[in-house]
Amino acid sequence: MKSIKIITFIIFFIILFEFSMAKTIYTYNNTQNEHDPRKFYELEVLKTALEKTIEKYGEYELIPSPRMNLKRAITTLKLNTIKNFILKMSIAKELLDELAYANFPIDRGIVGYRVSFISPKMKNKIGDFNTLEKLKKLRIGQGIGWLDVDILRHNGFNVKTISDYEALFNMTVLNRIDLFSRGINEILGEYESYKHIKNLDHDRTFVLYYPLPRFFFTHKSNEKAMKRIEEGLILAYKDGTLDKIFDKYYKNSIEFLHLENRKIYKLENPFLKDIDNTYEKYIFNPFE
Repeated sequence: MKSIKIITFIIFFIILFEFSMAKTIYTYNNTQNEHDPRKFYELEVLKTALEKTIEKYGEYELIPSPRMNLKRAITTLKLNTIKNFILKMSIAKELLDELAYANFPIDRGIVGYRVSFISPKMKNKIGDFNTLEKLKKLRIGQGIGWLDVDILRHNGFNVKTISDYEALFNMTVLNRIDLFSRGINEILGEYESYKHIKNLDHDRTFVLYYPLPRFFFTHKSNEKAMKRIEEGLILAYKDGTLDKIFDKYYKNSIEFLHLENRKIYKLENPFLKDIDNTYEKYIFNPFE
């Protein structure tokens, strides 16, 4: 009887040990295009945040979701059909009723500086649109579900939306839209990824700027996951790891655009009102 109790005791502790060593599963949003250059930075940042917090929170496994566009991903997040599903988004107050987020701007706010893809025809005409009011007359292409759409419309721009991100490049060269506005951190990677599209070019005259911090979000029932990620992001920022990742992915794109030679137009983002602004100390300014 005594030996049975000892064996039972040992088995109990083996099970307890294995349970304590079990990996927590996190799922990241797998975009429609597996070669989408936008996802590599955010994925490395997310992995880094989880790595920095292993000692406190334990081992993890990071896996991709089924491929989906942003609209479907948001629905998945709100319904909580995937536990610990992590999605990068721009912040809007109405999201906070249903979702939790890590209050650290993933791309340091750099995506709020916008440069546009254009066609050769538009490139020859862009010099005529040398004021903000004139630019507002042009058709700017953006994806369905992007907060940029509402920000640009709030500022008086003419915005055309489409659900297929890749189609926006073709629409640009076919002059179905005049401008395809992108973050300055995105331009170079996309320019190289889509150089097979004949006549795709980028504007060299102006930058639009509106504050656009992007954060990792999850369902409110997964708040522990967000607490871990936020702590990991701050640790990575403080020890310089995030700076190295930022430079690895974005430095060449920023330098490629020669911002010092461009006119900058500053716009308002009305969706940041009443949002906790402690993230602002982490914002990167490419003009400084």
